[in-house]
Amino acid sequence: MATIRSPKCPDLSLREALVRIRDLFDAERHNPMSREAAAKLLGFSGITGSSNSMLADLTAYGLLERIGKGEVRVTKDVATMIYPNDNSEYSDALLKAATSPPVFQALRERFPDNLPSPVTLEGVLVRMGFSKVGLKSAMDAFLETFRYLQEEVVTESHGSRAPLGAESEVPSVKFGGAVAGDLIQWESGG
Repeated sequence: MATIRSPKCPDLSLREALVRIRDLFDAERHNPMSREAAAKLLGFSGITGSSNSMLADLTAYGLLERIGKGEVRVTKDVATMIYPNDNSEYSDALLKAATSPPVFQALRERFPDNLPSPVTLEGVLVRMGFSKVGLKSAMDAFLETFRYLQEEVVTESHGSRAPLGAESEVPSVKFGGAVAGDLIQWESGG
């Protein structure tokens, strides 16, 4: 009996992928490097099944690109996500990366308003051809990626959040029971 092979889909969430790609970006910026050098910079001993999977996940999100036989480089979008000029640029780059994997793009188009429940998502992925083995990691990666996106890029009606690591403009100072940013009613002279 033939083994069912799941469609290509990242095992890592976008949040995890961004943490990992930062090691490559800090070391090489956009310089070309061999796949083996990239694997070593990511903490692997060289090219292994695990390092190949990691490199494939980073490529699926558009964070790493193949530039020749056995060579890769960090994409320009990574710098936009790490050092954005503004929140709009940051939000656009995150959304582009989150929807780069074809499976994630298809799921996002199917569920544009809200994340599906795990039960619904499982049914859709099974119909897309995922095996029992690949199902859990695909579900986890998709749900974690889009929860991260919701945390970082709030819907248009609510504005955008600052990039990771950016300091808030409103200090978290308490005055009595109020916190900076709370709506307070007061009376003049009272």
